[in-house]
Amino acid sequence: MTTVKATQPERQSDQNKSADDERVRSVSIVNRMLSRPELGSVSGAILVFIFFALVAWDSGMFNADGILNWTTVSAQLGIIAVGACLLMIAGEFDLSIGQ
Repeated sequence: MTTVKATQPERQSDQNKSADDERVRSVSIVNRMLSRPELGSVSGAILVFIFFALVAWDSGMFNADGILNWTTVSAQLGIIAVGACLLMIAGEFDLSIGQ
């Protein structure tokens, strides 16, 4: 049984070929982040929290009772949204929630 081993200069030339390939281009981190669809929702959520932190800071929204209030409401809406999503996935486009 014979084995073929690549020598160091051959390995380096293969690496240089892939580095010189015009199909492979470097993309900046900003362009990569902007191409992600999650960026809009995450940045929107951050902006909403910043807005309410500035406007309603002394109203009690960010103490323990305030956090409990809006997480309870968001959990209830999330449960309803999961039901509507399952209906849409199943092909039953009955989006009239509550009747």
